[in-house]
Amino acid sequence: MITSSHPPLTLLPDPASWPRLVRAHKPPPAALTFRREIGLPDDRPVLFSGHQAELWHPGILAKLFALDSLARAINAFPAWVVVDQDANEPGLIRYPTTRDGSLAHATWRLSRELATTTDIPTSMRPPIDHASLRAGWEGSPAATGPIACQLTVIAGALKAHADERSLASQFTLAAADLLAGIVPFPFALPASSLSRTSLFASVLDRIASDPAACVASYNDAALQFPAAGIRTLSASRSELPLWRLRPGMPRQRVTAASLPTIPREQLAPRALLMTGLLRYAAADLFIHGLGGGAYDPVTELWLQSWLGWSLAPAVVASATLTLPLSSDQPADPAEALRARWRAHHARHQPAELGDHWAHQRKAELLTEIASSAGDRRAAARAFEQLQLLLANYRKEHAPQLAELDRLAHELHHRAQQARVALDRTWPFPLHTKDALLTLAEAVRQRCAP
Repeated sequence: MITSSHPPLTLLPDPASWPRLVRAHKPPPAALTFRREIGLPDDRPVLFSGHQAELWHPGILAKLFALDSLARAINAFPAWVVVDQDANEPGLIRYPTTRDGSLAHATWRLSRELATTTDIPTSMRPPIDHASLRAGWEGSPAATGPIACQLTVIAGALKAHADERSLASQFTLAAADLLAGIVPFPFALPASSLSRTSLFASVLDRIASDPAACVASYNDAALQFPAAGIRTLSASRSELPLWRLRPGMPRQRVTAASLPTIPREQLAPRALLMTGLLRYAAADLFIHGLGGGAYDPVTELWLQSWLGWSLAPAVVASATLTLPLSSDQPADPAEALRARWRAHHARHQPAELGDHWAHQRKAELLTEIASSAGDRRAAARAFEQLQLLLANYRKEHAPQLAELDRLAHELHHRAQQARVALDRTWPFPLHTKDALLTLAEAVRQRCAP
């Protein structure tokens, strides 16, 4: 039996230091106005985390648990940014199923219209309606009893918010309902609303006054951290760290040339600028997941070099939680690859099965072929003898070769089972309430001992 390579709980740095990080942070003067404009209090510290609008896996949920635990421990205000300027697809719900008695991945398409919504942000898409939710289950692979029940619960939560103004709002409120009794949902801030703030307006002025400086400092920072995977902006087109958002339309990259023609309310910050705005003026601590923890050093370097901003501290919270899926002794994928390699290798290398005479004779024939480069007939005779040798070897050792093939097939099958059984990215509502409460308590004990 193998186990997940991911740790059950990741909290970096040690959560015992997080309250000190909050107390040591000194917000800039712009923070007072910015926080009031987006609905945050100004009488206590503010903690932020967030993610795209979807039904997250428990690794993302760990950020929410850490946010709630720390806020309670130090009397801070918890806030969650809904990354609704992103064009993720929340309407594809992954779940485990069985095919021919084996575990497999399956996807429930909540709406037949998903294929037509390419690159449209969740804030610019309508919610999934009742009719689509009912039809979406048809044709999906069958789920096991407990999983089917949870999918029904998900559908009910989404139906309860089918009249919301956007797909992002629908999924955010549905997630909050599905977490009832586990963790209270914090203040939710749509990232698309940041364009209404005076701080965003001032940043736009800086961009417009010297777009080349903005792009150059952004790209320099991205190149300093290649492992973060941040794509550089196109300097030749003066591509800016902004999106243009319009209802029902794919989001558009903004350039220096197009910026003056776009109404401010249609603009939204891209990922680095979004977290930069929040860490500069909204948060006294920002809780990232593993991905944000990897890329946000780019944000820090960029905004420090371009605007001279010092950002609030950032920490990392993540977790691994798997579903209790039955699987017959799942195999390590690496073990399965080795078995497949050996089954193939043994057909061509007699020494693999201990046939030293055939191994020696093969080496002799290969030497003859190599030394007969100028005599094509001699080389052909040696090659023909080599093929006959291998055919006889395979016939003589057929049972052993068949057993290696059988083992390779079995391990490949069991490795596929392991990919399902050890998948840590199933939507959180597929887990039992007890499992999520246990994870929440583990995070609480670390963040607020």
